Amino acid sequence: MLRLIEAIIPKERGQKVLELLEEYDYLDMWEEPLSDERTLFKILVEANSSEGILDELQEKFSWIDEFRLVILPVEAILPRPPEKEEEEETTEEEEKGKKNKKKFSRISRDELYTDVVEMTKISPVFVVLIILSAVVAAIGLYTQNVAVIIGAMVIAPLLGPNVAFSLATTLGDRCLAKIAQKANILGILLALLFSVGAGAI
Repeated sequence: MLRLIEAIIPKERGQKVLELLEEYDYLDMWEEPLSDERTLFKILVEANSSEGILDELQEKFSWIDEFRLVILPVEAILPRPPEKEEEEETTEEEEKGKKNKKKFSRISRDELYTDVVEMTKISPVFVVLIILSAVVAAIGLYTQNVAVIIGAMVIAPLLGPNVAFSLATTLGDRCLAKIAQKANILGILLALLFSVGAGAI
């Protein structure tokens, strides 16, 4: 997976960006002057290398009003990036150590945050799915069918808010935690109200 990072920086600070990038691996970089005293840097990187660059850029320039960062997914590039050469032969002990170490490729925190926030939005679809899951669960309980009850769990859209709450706990983000808990509480109350009504009927 590839990412294109677009960073808008004041022209006088462009050299600092170049110095910062010397410490990181990236596939390519372009610098384009904008009409108003700003410069656009386009940095092509692998997804698992983007987080370090993003963190550095935010740390160095986030206090500047003109500073902006945009992260774009890249479907493909031509010519294709060269394959990484295989490392030289290593001893048996080093090879065993490498086998035990798992390499994880992940997207940046900022991309993950954006995706998770989308899953916590309370919309008509969210409400309808909660009600449908309550209907299915009621049918499963009435017929004493475990498979149907599990199906209701699959339909319920509460996984998104729970994942968002987990991320908020990890990042210490109170705002995201409140949004996630609001969606969770609303979903639980809707299911509970519907189930009480169904039970009364």
